[in-house]
Amino acid sequence: MKNKLKAFLGVALSLFFGIHLIFNYTTASKAESIDYAECVSIEDTLNLSVEELAKAEKEAVAIEEYKSILSLFADSSEKGDKIYDDNYGGAYLSDDQVLTVLLVDNSEENVKKIIEATGNSNIHIRKCTYSFNDLIGTIEKINASLEHLNKNGIIISEMYEDVQNNCVRIGVKDLNQKKEKIIREIVDCSFMKFSSCEQPVAHVSVKGGDGVVNTDNNLFSTVSFCAIKNGNIEGYVVAGHAVTSMLQYFSLSGYIIGYSSANAYHNNTKADAAFVTKAINGSTTDSIVAYRCHSTGNSISDYLVGSTIYAYGASSGSQVSGHILNNYCTVNYSGTVNITNLTSGSYNTLMGGDSGGPVYQITSVYNGYVTCKLLGNHSGGNNDGTGYFSKYYNIANELNISAITY
Repeated sequence: MKNKLKAFLGVALSLFFGIHLIFNYTTASKAESIDYAECVSIEDTLNLSVEELAKAEKEAVAIEEYKSILSLFADSSEKGDKIYDDNYGGAYLSDDQVLTVLLVDNSEENVKKIIEATGNSNIHIRKCTYSFNDLIGTIEKINASLEHLNKNGIIISEMYEDVQNNCVRIGVKDLNQKKEKIIREIVDCSFMKFSSCEQPVAHVSVKGGDGVVNTDNNLFSTVSFCAIKNGNIEGYVVAGHAVTSMLQYFSLSGYIIGYSSANAYHNNTKADAAFVTKAINGSTTDSIVAYRCHSTGNSISDYLVGSTIYAYGASSGSQVSGHILNNYCTVNYSGTVNITNLTSGSYNTLMGGDSGGPVYQITSVYNGYVTCKLLGNHSGGNNDGTGYFSKYYNIANELNISAITY
């Protein structure tokens, strides 16, 4: 039995690194205790220790609790543009993998509602000054004026909600008092924290490795995931900034495998992603898979701040890990393209050509079996180790595609 289990795990985990096999995957619907004796065979392949697998299981439980919290606070009926209840200040995963919830009013009655919703009396609850609506509402107002700011020589290099510190961080290239004043004329809140910040550089490279290359401009990308467009067109998703026009051909190991047919990389986009239609005489969808997951992230509840994420890049040939930092990041690329609604993470040790690489999360560990969820694709990063990725559901909505999962 143990040999069969190890063989199964070897097949399942090899899909992380582009081995293109088709198999039937079954798993329990609920994460239970890990059988540590059976986890040994996973460590070398996935680079995860038994302790890390136990941590992943604990995080999966916290994410389910987070979904319950959102269900409690996300009733936006008769609230206009407000997404959440005004008492909700956000949530994140603490260093000890315990869900932390911020409340404007942390009265005993409100705390009791959270405990009842999650069934966990050990959840951390903090009082905050500003609601989550305040934070993301401010970001949205500035996002609506990005073109105006760019025309006035003001480039917001990055902007995001800082849940832990209950504020909005705004990084401006060559920040000065005049630039800050112009931004505050759009919206002026005491929780806006300004800093001088350079623009992150998009990951492009002349070294393909086992990635794909745009034959028109020699821009490299890692395949994000295979997908179906408009319900019947096979292809795959790559980094949007690797595509500069439609009908550009992509090659893999010298063979043409498809052409660009849709791109979501433009000013004020929410996704750095493009769709490459499979060439008629090219590879099959299976042979161009770089990574597969068992499910996809389809709502904001899939992106819990503080939870562990993984990313894989073809050019570096490596899997890296980190934690989700923020979910409403606005980043400027090349001085002209503003990408909004990005998620940031502390995982960026990738290199040029890794752009487009899949970003994913372990959703459950059951008797050594690992299931994963595709969260999005890698876009770029800063020198401080921060990486940015486009959320899967934004990619799917802007390109009208759906990922092929197993």
